[in-house]
Amino acid sequence: MDRAALPLTSEQMIQASRHQTDLYDGDYHFYQLQCGIHIHGGSLRARSNVTCRRMAKPYIAFVLLIEGTLRFGIGSDYHEISAQGQGQAVLINLSKEALFTRFLSQGEKLTKLTLNGLEQWLPKNTANLPSNAVQHWALSPTLKRLAKQWVSQPFTNDLAGNTHALQILNTCWETYRQELDRDESTCPTKIRIKELGLIDELERVYANGASNIDDIADALHISRRTLQRRVQDALGIPLQQWLLATKMQQAMEYLASGEMTIGEVAYHIGYRHPSNFIHAFKQHFGITPATVIQKHSQQHFSHLH
Repeated sequence: MDRAALPLTSEQMIQASRHQTDLYDGDYHFYQLQCGIHIHGGSLRARSNVTCRRMAKPYIAFVLLIEGTLRFGIGSDYHEISAQGQGQAVLINLSKEALFTRFLSQGEKLTKLTLNGLEQWLPKNTANLPSNAVQHWALSPTLKRLAKQWVSQPFTNDLAGNTHALQILNTCWETYRQELDRDESTCPTKIRIKELGLIDELERVYANGASNIDDIADALHISRRTLQRRVQDALGIPLQQWLLATKMQQAMEYLASGEMTIGEVAYHIGYRHPSNFIHAFKQHFGITPATVIQKHSQQHFSHLH
């Protein structure tokens, strides 16, 4: 993006929707339904440029874009999809872990509804979904009506609310199958995954204590150069970027738990000096570790009272 952007994790984005008003204006909500669907949506207008990044596990999601432009990255692939008046239905089929980045543009209004959870009704290794990471097509009048109804009315996590969500998800799937049969209006973009087992191996050796590139290469019995090339091919990002994102995500979880000091978190993710960790954390997220601890402590205190 052209201008400097405020970086956030997905968790911070969720917290911002619930507690903060300085990031964007509007009404946006996140829900985990009893039927197993994760759904979030509403309208918002960012007060500044915002990036939201995370290492995303494999998932399938439908995004119903009613207004504005959806901007996001998968690995090094960048996608920009505009509602174009009629609206767009977007299918994101992430088959392997990848760095996922969302962008919000200052002053632009975005209205959308996102549904996760389709995979629980699909057989494993299903052939019903192509390997394209992202596809989109014009939003049907029925889907647009259902999505606008959801974002405009208060949601209740009861039988009626869950039935409504399942109706939307089922309509998304049926509409997608029709679009696939017609083989038109889709926009394929393949995520570059050439070695499907590599990310699992990276996570395994990292969990076992390999916290830098040399240690990971030794644990996998390959050269540093070969490892970096394979990760670049598989994820579309440098190994150092994957390692940093993994460490920072782990650090955020430790800090949010309230069970470790900043020094202990720094040590656990491989930093010898807390000052270096604090600098890296602030560069990555735009806030300090102390701010994270303070915010979660306040939230914990408010729950007790």
